[in-house]
Amino acid sequence: MHTILFTIGSLSFYTHGVFAVIGIILSAVLLYFLAQSRNLDSSYVFDNVIYSVLAGIIGARLTFSILYYNQLPSFVHIFYFWEGGLVSYGGFVFGGIAFLLLLKKQGQNILNWFDLLGISFPLGLFMGRLGEYVSGENFGVGTTVLGAVNKQVPINLYEAFLCLAISIILFIIYTKLKNRIKPGFIFALSVLFYSAGRFVIDFWRVEKDLLSILSLGQVVSLLLFVIALVTLFSQYRPKRREVL
Repeated sequence: MHTILFTIGSLSFYTHGVFAVIGIILSAVLLYFLAQSRNLDSSYVFDNVIYSVLAGIIGARLTFSILYYNQLPSFVHIFYFWEGGLVSYGGFVFGGIAFLLLLKKQGQNILNWFDLLGISFPLGLFMGRLGEYVSGENFGVGTTVLGAVNKQVPINLYEAFLCLAISIILFIIYTKLKNRIKPGFIFALSVLFYSAGRFVIDFWRVEKDLLSILSLGQVVSLLLFVIALVTLFSQYRPKRREVL
């Protein structure tokens, strides 16, 4: 595992951080070109991504500080982002809200943009999780099965390929059916796929369970899965024929 990817003089570039930045750039570029193909106003894309990422980092850290306050030596350590300690779902929520508010302020079509985000965001998350794997961070429970790394389940690698698959599949669906599907469909499908995969992967995550059954992350995944499923069903259920 390589915590530090490379150094220039006395300056060290950490693997996870470098991969995360590359992921943000790839996600933003894909979002930009998808927006242009949809004839959406792409002039604010990179600004919106930067602000949303910052909001996501704050949200992820704040969520961690609330859930795992006993791991912080003092209140001031809430602001020590470089020490690690982020909750991904908290980041997703805060970043998503920031993105929504920016789009609303700019008078954009929110559902169309979130469809594009449902394709581009998993690509960025793929790079971030891959960076975790290469740097040796956030592995799962101990195991001796084939494919284990340092006798631990490589859940970050599992999630990385889950996100890559989601991005590729939804990109194909979008390019083939974008004129025949309702706004919001791709985003709901992205949430459905990710929450289902994340629910399964989290069985190997080192995290305290609720009621000795599911972790907090799995409860959130289950909730998001149900919301996405209901959304998709309500949009595409067959209309009842009226009996005369």
